[in-house]
Amino acid sequence: MSRRPRSSAELVEFDAALSAFVRDFGLNEPERTPCTVPIPVADARTLTVVAAGPIPQSALAAELGVSASTVSRVVDRLVQQGWVERRADAHDRRRLLLQLTDAGATMAREMAARRQARHAEVLGRLNADQRRQVVDGLRLLAQASNADAASARAGG
Repeated sequence: MSRRPRSSAELVEFDAALSAFVRDFGLNEPERTPCTVPIPVADARTLTVVAAGPIPQSALAAELGVSASTVSRVVDRLVQQGWVERRADAHDRRRLLLQLTDAGATMAREMAARRQARHAEVLGRLNADQRRQVVDGLRLLAQASNADAASARAGG
């Protein structure tokens, strides 16, 4: 059984549906989150990861799937905003850990609340079966996309 789309019409339909979702959900607006928080999406994602607890910058880059230089620029911006701070690791003073400041924790909570409200609003328009289909479909797309990314990293 082939895993390739059966026709170019199938690809056109997929592209149209994905483009409409990206547009309508607000994913193509890099200076605000889809939940209308007026900060760059990269900053919001970084705050969300750092909110889980102190993390080395290299681990943050790996978690976000970006280069060390990209995460460094984002972290510098968040430090300037007063949302993130760099602290020496208590167990290894040579290593710096990133953690949220009080203001950063407040922003992370606000983003989480808005994200939950937005998702509840969208999912509330669907019945239980449709919600399950959406979640399953998103998981499948993530798995397929991750396979493409892994192949590209491996030079395949």
